[in-house]
Amino acid sequence: MLGHSVAKVEPPGVGDAIRKWRKLDSNGTSLWWQSIARNKRSLALDLRSTAGRQLLQRLISKADVLVENFKPGTLERWGMAPAVLREANPKLIVARVSGYGQSGPKSQEPGFASVCEGVGGFRFVNGVPGQPPVRPNLSMGDTLAGMNAVLGILLALVKESRALSYVTRPNESFCAAFYRLQWPMAVTRATGYEYRDRTMAGPSLSKAPSCGCLPALNALRRPSLPSVSETTLHTSLAKLGYDEEDALEVLCSPLIKTEHLKLRLDELPAALKEDLVNRLVAFDEEPEVEAAPEALKVFAYGTLRGDFSLQGDKWGILALSGASWEPAFVQGYRLRQDPRLTYPFAVHTGVAADIIVGTVISWPSEQVARKDIANCNQVEGYRPSQPQAGLYRRSLVEAMPIKPGPVMKALIYHQVWPEDLLKAAWEFPNGDWLAR
Repeated sequence: MLGHSVAKVEPPGVGDAIRKWRKLDSNGTSLWWQSIARNKRSLALDLRSTAGRQLLQRLISKADVLVENFKPGTLERWGMAPAVLREANPKLIVARVSGYGQSGPKSQEPGFASVCEGVGGFRFVNGVPGQPPVRPNLSMGDTLAGMNAVLGILLALVKESRALSYVTRPNESFCAAFYRLQWPMAVTRATGYEYRDRTMAGPSLSKAPSCGCLPALNALRRPSLPSVSETTLHTSLAKLGYDEEDALEVLCSPLIKTEHLKLRLDELPAALKEDLVNRLVAFDEEPEVEAAPEALKVFAYGTLRGDFSLQGDKWGILALSGASWEPAFVQGYRLRQDPRLTYPFAVHTGVAADIIVGTVISWPSEQVARKDIANCNQVEGYRPSQPQAGLYRRSLVEAMPIKPGPVMKALIYHQVWPEDLLKAAWEFPNGDWLAR
C-alpha cells in the first residue's frame, strides 16, 4: 500500500458483498476478496446510525485520504461533505468514485461497471456487428475507475508534499467517473459511431504485419473444461431430486463432455447414465466397511488434512473419531486441481522427484479406522467393489514423516485423467495444497 495503512469500512454482519462473490474457499470466503482485501484492515461500521458516522469522522480526522463510492449526495446528506470533514482535517484528500460524476443529468443514477462500459463506448468495440455486444471476461470499468482514482490521489499527495502550484478542484476533492474512463480505451473505434449508422464497430485487425507467433501460442494454449452449473444435464438432475452440489461434483469430470451437458439424464448413453446415477446415490448410501483394507492409515493432502485446523475436515468425517495427524510426504505423485472445484486430486507418475505434502491420519482403534476409511472411500469416489472403475483409485504408499520418525504405510486416493486434459487442471509444483 505504498507505505500507508489502509482501513476498509464495511457494513456490520455480512461485510462487503465481494466476500461471497465468485469462487469460494473451504471456509466460504471469496478468493477474489482475499486478493483485493490483502494488506488492508477491515472495520465494521453502521454508517446509517449517528454513532457509526461519528466514529468514522473521528478516524477521518487523522487520515490522509478518504475514498468513497456512495451515490452522489450521500455524504452531504449525512453531514459529512468534504468541506465539513476538512474542518477537522484541513489537508484531507477526498477521492469520489461514482458512475457518472458528482454533478450533471445522470449523476443520481446508480453506476455499475457493466453499464458504464456500454455508455462509455467500450462495449461498442467488442463483439460481432449485428449481434449483441460481448462483455470482456475482466472488469475494465471497475479497474480503470480504481486506477484513475489512485492517480488522482497520488497527484494530490505530490502537490501536498512539494507545494506545486497547479489548478485542481477546490480543496483537493476529485471524482473518477466510470463511464468517462472507458472512452480513452474505445476512442480509436468509437469515434466513428455517428458515421456508421450507429452500429457496433466490433473488433478489427491492424494492417501491421503478423509477428508469426500465433501458431506457437495456439500450440501452448491450455485446453478448457466445460462449465457445468445451469446446464441442461445439471438442471435435469436437480429436477429429479438430486442435491445440486452433489450433481455439480459428479459432473465435474473429464469424462463428461460438452455435448453430454446439453442432454437430459435420460438422453445420455446407458453406461454414462448408470455411472452418474450410481455416484449420486453413493452420496446418500451407508458406506460399506471393508473387511481388509490394505492399511489402517490414510495419507490426506486436501480437504481431509487436519494439521492446520479441524475446519480442514470438510466432510466432518474425523471430528468425533479421535484421529491424529502426522505431517508427511509421498513420492511418485503430482498434485492437481480441477479449476471448477475447490479441492485437489493426486495423479500417479512413478517419478521419485514428484512429491505431495500432506498428513497421515491415524485412528485410536482398528474399528474406528475401518469405519472412517469407509467414509473416506465414499467422499473420494472410490469403490472397493470396483477398484478399477472410473477415475478414482486407491493405492498403498510409503509416507515419509516430515519430522524424524519411521516410514508409515498409508492409503492414498488418486485419479486417472486423460493425458490431454491434465493440461486443463491446475498444478501445484511444490506439492503442498496449503501453500497454494
